[in-house]
Amino acid sequence: MFDFDRISYLRWVRAQATSQPAQIPFTFSGMLEPDVDWLEELSPHDLIAFDGADHPELAGRLADEWGIVANQVVLMPGTHGAILQCVLHRMSEVDGPIVVEDPTYEPLWRIPEALGIEVLRWPRPRDRDFGLDPAALDDLVARKPAAFLFSHPHNPTGAAFTPEDRALLEEFHERTGALLVSDEVYLEFEPDPDQATLLGMVDDVLILRSFTKVFGLGSIRCTAVAGPATRAGALARMAEFTYNLLPAPTRAVAGKAWDHRAALWARAHDASKAGRVEVEAFLGRADGLVEAYLPGSGIICFPRLTDAAHEAAVAVAKRRGVVVEPDSLPGLEPAAALWIEDLRRQTGIQLTPGEFFGDGRAFRMGFGIDPQLVRRGLQGIEAWLGQAMEEA
Repeated sequence: MFDFDRISYLRWVRAQATSQPAQIPFTFSGMLEPDVDWLEELSPHDLIAFDGADHPELAGRLADEWGIVANQVVLMPGTHGAILQCVLHRMSEVDGPIVVEDPTYEPLWRIPEALGIEVLRWPRPRDRDFGLDPAALDDLVARKPAAFLFSHPHNPTGAAFTPEDRALLEEFHERTGALLVSDEVYLEFEPDPDQATLLGMVDDVLILRSFTKVFGLGSIRCTAVAGPATRAGALARMAEFTYNLLPAPTRAVAGKAWDHRAALWARAHDASKAGRVEVEAFLGRADGLVEAYLPGSGIICFPRLTDAAHEAAVAVAKRRGVVVEPDSLPGLEPAAALWIEDLRRQTGIQLTPGEFFGDGRAFRMGFGIDPQLVRRGLQGIEAWLGQAMEEA
């Protein structure tokens, strides 16, 4: 029996989008929308042109960049749909549980769970800088999983796989034959994406790349899935049962963005560099309040309050009468969400509660916004936490 009840994080994001906008939105996990003067280069015909190919012209252009061929790339309307397609494709071949990392981006485990698939978790401990836990390998292998879904770089922490992590993945694949599905929507933040990608690392891996996070074009809903030609072909045929064709406006805008990819990637790298300066300074000042792994690239991190700071923050929020509506965090016990809501009310600073990723003491912070806003926001968080500690 399928259970498409809700994905708590997405419900929360939509609620935030329809309420009073935050003055400092650390909730943005990707780049903000870029200047799009280059859209004037598109003609009206470009926006309605028909392309019924399984692997349209844009797929071939992406394939050229990645050193593969066009029939290894399938374009889909959004990453969530692509994850669903990959899971359904694997279900058509073999039964078995699906492994998902922990912590993780909620749709990665909600989607297989909604399909009635048993979900196993592979811990990525904070004390390992969110690398894969080798102690979990044997137990996971024994369960004979059908696939492993994960994000690389990691959402919510931004951590990239180390050589040790890659060795674990290869051993896991060799011992299980599981399909690896690597959500690589943040990959272009890496200094050398060609070396960082897992495309081709083993003989059975699908990678997902998107125009959302680095390009800042989430609203066009364009994701590419790349991997073995046999799997790409199967996914292309499955489109006839779901979205059928990538919408022409999506394909046209994505293609034009690809023309300007160098400038858009440079913009993202500049934002990452500027934001990291501010976040590193904040973490240095907030020692004793916040602990965090800050990755070497990207614009997201997953700080956690210290025990004392967390207890004080939650206690102060409760004393002020902060209540998180159950529909805001369906099925989740509010913890970080309480003080984060008070922070928003008091300062206009919005963070993403860690409950959505499996850690109620943590919060995800996206710092790909204006550096001045990042600085002001971090100063506001520090001041709020310091006051909470005094009141407690």
